[in-house]
Amino acid sequence: MPEEKRFSVLPVVALVFAIVVMVLLWLRITGQLPAIRLVVESPQPDITELASSPTSSEAPVWASTYATDPVEPPVIFTALPSATRSVSPINTVPFDTLVPTPARTPTGTPTALVTVTPTSIPSQDLGDAIRMVIDPVIDDASFYHPDATAAYVDNHPWVGALSWTEQGALIGGRLTVIEQAEKVSFYALQPGDPLGTTDSFLIVTYNGAFTRLDYRGLVFYEQRTEEILYWLVRRAAERGGQLIVAYDGIGAQQAVIVVDYKSFAPSAP
Repeated sequence: MPEEKRFSVLPVVALVFAIVVMVLLWLRITGQLPAIRLVVESPQPDITELASSPTSSEAPVWASTYATDPVEPPVIFTALPSATRSVSPINTVPFDTLVPTPARTPTGTPTALVTVTPTSIPSQDLGDAIRMVIDPVIDDASFYHPDATAAYVDNHPWVGALSWTEQGALIGGRLTVIEQAEKVSFYALQPGDPLGTTDSFLIVTYNGAFTRLDYRGLVFYEQRTEEILYWLVRRAAERGGQLIVAYDGIGAQQAVIVVDYKSFAPSAP
């Protein structure tokens, strides 16, 4: 009997596979086949992996999480490495020795500051955010009821002009301890209300590594609460005056309440 020939399908399969691969490569080269990307997303990425160390002192790095609020929309991290901060010594008052004493708002008109110099390199991104939240407050200050302002001036243990020196932020001529706070709430009087009702215009929290503003979910490296006071002083000076604030400055949660705004006296001719 003649020997029966066997037919193998392996060469046919190999040939078909080669043809398919060649067709796909041709389509990809000619642009008719889009690229395919595999993206693996971690549900809760480590915040330390969100950005590498920037090369400049003001390099913005975009991220999508914050340590205590992973569902926030994208926020901006403004880098300010410790090596470039050039921080001046700040003599703060320890909590155990802090004894607030009443301080009245000066009756005279404040003198314009020549310069406002920060104790460290300020972040312009932070300055822009503070300008956006404090400008409406300054605009409303002329409508504060005098009884509400007087109630704070006469009764609050720590109230006065917010100013800045080489040592840091001062309220009523006294150094603040705001950098020891984990949360600082900023309030302003309601225009026209004689009862002294306040509205919050900014909340700042610090988790030991990052400072977070509730304004647009902005987050900044390191502790920035005192720098926020610097920008408040600077913006008020740019607008031609000083903020008069009451300060609740004891403990991890502190508050700053804007109770008045005083315009600078005109310069002598």
